[in-house]
Amino acid sequence: FAALYLLQRLNARFPAARGSSGHRLFISAFMIASKVICDDTYSNKSWSIVGQGMLALREVNQMEREMCSYLEWQLNIEPGALKEFEAKVQRDFKGQGPYPTYVLTTPA
Repeated sequence: FAALYLLQRLNARFPAARGSSGHRLFISAFMIASKVICDDTYSNKSWSIVGQGMLALREVNQMEREMCSYLEWQLNIEPGALKEFEAKVQRDFKGQGPYPTYVLTTPA
């Protein structure tokens, strides 16, 4: 859910941002969320392996730098905001669509 929250932040800042694939954006967000939340996390080389050969280490490094920059290094998520976001996603994405678009407040 933290990765999805970061992607929502990215979308709020750059609505037209699409990336070359959703996989690249999600792996970037998931990698950053993991590094922010967990003390012991995968190396970027391991993330390139998680990408099942789609991403070279140099691409993973670049994706991480770019996403951090686009998010202006605002990578922390308030626990209450994450809990509220998780509840909304679980409620709103149950069953068939149409699905809502969320607008997040910018971090302090």
